[in-house]
Amino acid sequence: MLQLVIRLLIALLVSTVCWSAAESTDADSQPLARSGLLAVWLDGRAKHAKHAASDTQKLYGRIVGSDGPDVLIDDSVCDCCHTTLTAFPDGSALVAYRARRDGEIRDIYTALFREGRWNRPSLLHADNFLLMPEQ
Repeated sequence: MLQLVIRLLIALLVSTVCWSAAESTDADSQPLARSGLLAVWLDGRAKHAKHAASDTQKLYGRIVGSDGPDVLIDDSVCDCCHTTLTAFPDGSALVAYRARRDGEIRDIYTALFREGRWNRPSLLHADNFLLMPEQ
């Protein structure tokens, strides 16, 4: 079953690639079996801050309505590709997205949400998608 879910996530990500910088924030949410609504979003606020230490878009998550803070999942993600979030009957969830790594390589990564915590993102597939810088 997990392999099927992963294949569907890859298909959704690949089919939603865009070729220009996104101006809006991408968000996704799923109800969790035991603890409310989980939301993830691409956050580009740092890109537009006057004294930002980084100009990359970041991926955050949180349980909507909880007292906890927004949780940084990945500190460098693709500006234009969408996230895909799915929840499982055991209360866990998986987000898939294109990470932004050295040399503008944008491979597909996943992060698992389990027992109220995000696991470290891991490479799902090294397709070596290279975004060419604007000329």
